[in-house]
Amino acid sequence: MNQGELFVKSDKEFAWVFADSGNNFAVFDWDSESTDYYDFVRNLVIDLYGLPSDLNESEEDAAYCGHCDRRVKLGTLSGSLVLGDQAEADGYDLYDICDANSGDLEYAMAHLLRSDFFDEVEHTFFYLYDLVMEPGMEQHKPMLLRRIPSLLFRLKNVRPAFTVFFPRPLPYEEPVNKGKELLDFMAFEEARKKMDALFVLPNQEPTKSAPTQEPEVEYRIPEQVLSHMRQEEDRKPYPDEAIDHAEFQLYKEAGFEEIGTSRLLVNVYGL
Repeated sequence: MNQGELFVKSDKEFAWVFADSGNNFAVFDWDSESTDYYDFVRNLVIDLYGLPSDLNESEEDAAYCGHCDRRVKLGTLSGSLVLGDQAEADGYDLYDICDANSGDLEYAMAHLLRSDFFDEVEHTFFYLYDLVMEPGMEQHKPMLLRRIPSLLFRLKNVRPAFTVFFPRPLPYEEPVNKGKELLDFMAFEEARKKMDALFVLPNQEPTKSAPTQEPEVEYRIPEQVLSHMRQEEDRKPYPDEAIDHAEFQLYKEAGFEEIGTSRLLVNVYGL
């Protein structure tokens, strides 16, 4: 190869950049220099394993290099790492970031903004979707929950200030207010009769109405109104009898506490 060949330009055109670090990758527009709402939320699925206590020295060395045939799967952690501090430093609103990514994050942020601790901590946090344990490994779950900050710091170089989790409710029936339903229906019928009377032509007898049926009403509420309603009214998304007390107790043992009656459990680190 002569010296001139070192400076031959490629005639290929590129529209995207694919960055690969071995453990993860990123794809972004070649011409784009800005970030968007989705860049500040990293969705993660992490498999967790246990290593026997009787590993020999060579097995330990291999484990630190990422190889261990004797590892035993404990469970799988899934969630969203929200880079709130970086988002706010770049001029983004953290509520808008969460709202753009998922309804779960939007609900969590609506309550976090009203919580007592939120102004006292950094705003990078982990929203835990689930920690599913393998059969027979449930006893290790509290320990793994407590290690979430260390896990994320070692895997993603980010240490969250807190973790949030929303436990699923046990099966329950929504309470039905039959009295209110009846009053609403009666008010609708009264209004309908008054409207019919206004449009009767001269010398025309009002027609006998058919047997009334419960009206089908289609509500069209603007999304911003619905969002406000969720923030104000969803303080208790399911009743006390639907709480899985065994699960709540397990998370309490791992350092989690409920935010008001939101059913959101939060573990704040360092306070």
